[in-house]
Amino acid sequence: MNIKDSHILTIKQIYPDIVNINRPCIQGNVHDIYIATTSKNKFVCRFSDEKTAKHNCFVSQLLTQYNIPVPRVTIYRCGMEYCETYPFIDGKTLHERIIEGMSSEEVVRAYLQILDLSRKISKLPFESVTKTKNSITAKICAKFFSILNYSTIALCHTDLHAKNVILDNNDNIMAILDLDGVYPEYTVVPLINTVANAKSYNYDIQNLAGICYDNNIKQKFVSIETQTKIYNAIKTVAKKILGDFMVKQLLKIRVI
Repeated sequence: MNIKDSHILTIKQIYPDIVNINRPCIQGNVHDIYIATTSKNKFVCRFSDEKTAKHNCFVSQLLTQYNIPVPRVTIYRCGMEYCETYPFIDGKTLHERIIEGMSSEEVVRAYLQILDLSRKISKLPFESVTKTKNSITAKICAKFFSILNYSTIALCHTDLHAKNVILDNNDNIMAILDLDGVYPEYTVVPLINTVANAKSYNYDIQNLAGICYDNNIKQKFVSIETQTKIYNAIKTVAKKILGDFMVKQLLKIRVI
C-alpha cells in the first residue's frame, strides 16, 4: 500500500518512540489513514484538510462531554494538511462481525444500539457545530425533506453504517467513527442511511427506527424504504446533472 514520506515524517514527529507504521486493511475513500505503534500504545493517524480536522476535533470533544462513545481526537498541523490522531480502538466493526457470521438477533440488536445513539446525538446542542461539512447534494436532500416537513433539524451523525461502528467482545458498541459526518441535519437523513445500510446486509429495521426516535420522524406519504430511494436518487441527479446555477436556485426555495 502506498505510504507517503511526508506522512511518515509527521507521525514520527508526533510519536518519537514509534516502532511501526502501517496502513489498515480497509482504507477510506478520501483520507490517508495509518496505524502507528509506539513502545507502549497504538494510535490511528488520519490526514485531512484544516476544516475537517478542526471540525472533527470539536465534535469529538462535544460528544465525549455527553458520554457518546467516540475517539478522543487530537490534531497536529503538518504543512498544508492536518493529522488527526486518537488511540487505537481494539475491537471489530459491525461489518466484520456480520461477515464472520454474527447471529441475526445480535445484528438487529447492534442496529438498535446505533439508532439509540443517533437519537441521543439528536438531543445535543448544536449551535457551535459548523454546517460547512454539509455537501451541496446533502443540502438539496435536506431542502427536499424540509419541503415535505418530515422531521426537525438536529445534530446528526449522517454516516452511521456498519463499517463506522466498533463493537466489543459482547457486541456492544465501543465507538462510532467518521466524525466528518456529524453536523446539523434533518433527523430523517441519518435514519434513512442507517435503515438503508441494514438493508444492504438483508436486515429490515425500518419498523424499529421510529421507536428510537420518539416519533419525531413521521412517515407522512411514503415508507422509509421509499424515502431512501428518493434520497439516493436526488443525490445521483445532483452529482451528475445539476449545475451550480440550478443548485443555487433549488436552495433558494422557501418552505411555507
